[in-house]
Amino acid sequence: MAATTTDAPLSDEDLAARAARREAGGRVPRAAEDAFELLYGRHARPLIAFLAARAHRGERDDLH
Repeated sequence: MAATTTDAPLSDEDLAARAARREAGGRVPRAAEDAFELLYGRHARPLIAFLAARAHRGERDDLH
């Protein structure tokens, strides 16, 4: 019987550490971009809603 592994979802801290990685010359590796996209997907909508509730009407377009 083949062993199966399930990958547990990475924590926000793990994703932030991956997103912060840089290669020689300051290049951003693909894994860092992927980690940032996952973080963005998890938190962008609630964060924008939170900020929109507290921003002046004229400043809301600048949030996103």
